[in-house]
Amino acid sequence: MRAKKQDVLLSVILLIITIIFAIQTLDMPSSPAFFPAIILSLLGLFSLFLLMISIVKLFKNRGIKKEKFEQKKNHLAKIFFLFMTFVVYVLLLDLTGYILTTIALFNIVIFLSGYPRKKIYRGILASIVITIIIYIIFKFGLNIKLPTGRFFN
Repeated sequence: MRAKKQDVLLSVILLIITIIFAIQTLDMPSSPAFFPAIILSLLGLFSLFLLMISIVKLFKNRGIKKEKFEQKKNHLAKIFFLFMTFVVYVLLLDLTGYILTTIALFNIVIFLSGYPRKKIYRGILASIVITIIIYIIFKFGLNIKLPTGRFFN
């Protein structure tokens, strides 16, 4: 029950953040605002989906018992580790650059999400391809430089 309430709260917070950033992108020129508009649209859409699913589950599962303590403990440990991974990502971004740091971040997220070990090569390949595509979009499509890292300058 508590997880559903947290999902409702999270989705509302994400919707508020999306609206705030969407208002801020209105002041940007149309070309640089295109990519943030896409990202904000997706964030808003997924937040709405999370809100709807959470509300339905909240009313549907009122009689079900709470999760066991060990499952919560394991879940909270993963969330904490993921948060610390993002902190390290931000700290290493200037040092190692966008490409290497983002590929490492994606692989850690894939590992924490429980991706099957037999298919881990697909996850590694997907992280490399997605990172390079995002880099190309920013560098050539939007003409925005991403950090290259101190080692590669």
